[in-house]
Amino acid sequence: DINKEAIFGTRPWAVFGEGPSTENAAPLDGPGFNEGKNVPYTPSDIRFVKKGDIIYAHVLAWPDNNEVIIKSLAPGNGLHTAGIKRVELLGAGKVSHKLSADGLVVKLPRGKRPNDISFVLKIS
Repeated sequence: DINKEAIFGTRPWAVFGEGPSTENAAPLDGPGFNEGKNVPYTPSDIRFVKKGDIIYAHVLAWPDNNEVIIKSLAPGNGLHTAGIKRVELLGAGKVSHKLSADGLVVKLPRGKRPNDISFVLKIS
């Protein structure tokens, strides 16, 4: 329920995702199934969707250092040319962020995980 705005009515973004699980995906086997063959997700495994001008970043694992770096939003890569004014953690509110050469760096609140499945950053 916390993440529903990042699911219903969304469309694909410029790239579907980033992180080790997208770079090292297990090959399809038999009738096209590869579930359970990837390594466990890391905080670098992120999936993207959009709704209007808002990008939703589904981060698949909580980082131990409470920091996420979204490489796809690095300045100059051409995927997102509009400025980033606000970043929210769905279920927890506004979070601090900054752009660096590596990407969008987001500081997450300590001990404030909205759920145990995945968490979503709303980027506008």
